[in-house]
Amino acid sequence: MNNKITNLKIITIKTCNWNDSYWKSFTQNYNNIFDKNFTIDFFKNKYKSSSMGFSFHSLLINDLNEVVGACTVMPYLYSRNSETLNLGQAVDVFIVEKYRSNPMMLRDMYLELKEQLLLNEIICVLAVPNKNVFKYWTNVVKWKHIGNLNYWVHPIKIGSALNTSKFLDKLSLLFSAFLGFLNCIFCKILYDNKNHNTYKIIQNDEFLKMRFNNKYKKSEIGFFKIYKEKEVEVAYVFPTSNEPSLINLVKSIKIIREKTNAHLVFYVGTFNRFKYFLLRIPKKLEPQELPLTCDILDKKNLLKYADMLEIKNWDFSLTNFDVR
Repeated sequence: MNNKITNLKIITIKTCNWNDSYWKSFTQNYNNIFDKNFTIDFFKNKYKSSSMGFSFHSLLINDLNEVVGACTVMPYLYSRNSETLNLGQAVDVFIVEKYRSNPMMLRDMYLELKEQLLLNEIICVLAVPNKNVFKYWTNVVKWKHIGNLNYWVHPIKIGSALNTSKFLDKLSLLFSAFLGFLNCIFCKILYDNKNHNTYKIIQNDEFLKMRFNNKYKKSEIGFFKIYKEKEVEVAYVFPTSNEPSLINLVKSIKIIREKTNAHLVFYVGTFNRFKYFLLRIPKKLEPQELPLTCDILDKKNLLKYADMLEIKNWDFSLTNFDVR
């Protein structure tokens, strides 16, 4: 790349209108910044998996016609009681380091993108920014912090997770099986399966097909995926709208316990619909903080959508978007 920082421009564009130069430079710079190894096809498939079949992008272009910065919003359908809304999920935000001399550049990129989102009736933009950019989005761009996604855990092999006695693994395996047995007996009496939250993503067949590729394993609860957190194998569960019952979680964890090497099972979300089977992880022990933020774009209806700013009104989990 040229060392001279000249003629930077911001363009707003839909996924279907990217040229080859944009895809190549975007993928290369994204991988360099985040130490990833994604392909162009990965990003093409990802951005086309929205409810509209494309995503909205604000790209920072240098004088060599290379993408040196990006802000992407993927549209999804949400339900608000009986109403259907177009909401956007902000993802994959970056600026190459040598082009960060203007601290307002990212804000300007997003503001230009907002105009296109409003033209396409996107009501608001949601994001779960990491700790490095959270203050920027809330203090500079003025996104509202709704609250945090919380972690809940079900221990399977606690000895291996803590790198201590293997005897603890046997005890925790027995405890997991016993707790599952108790929940199977009492879930109909104790468990309220109704979802009282206002805003939730619409999980039709097309969404599930696009959202969960073959890296996710199907189970009674919906899906699960094994991630390695340092030396600990963690099975994250992704409940889907048709299968969110406690009894299905018990069955899914039985599969994870018997068919995988997972040490722990995690559920991450705005609330715990499985409160009789999962334990809340203390804030200081959470792997990372996951703040849910919101920017309401429809300023004419701020009062109507003011309930978006209350965490209790959201059913938002890793099923919506895998941000772990």
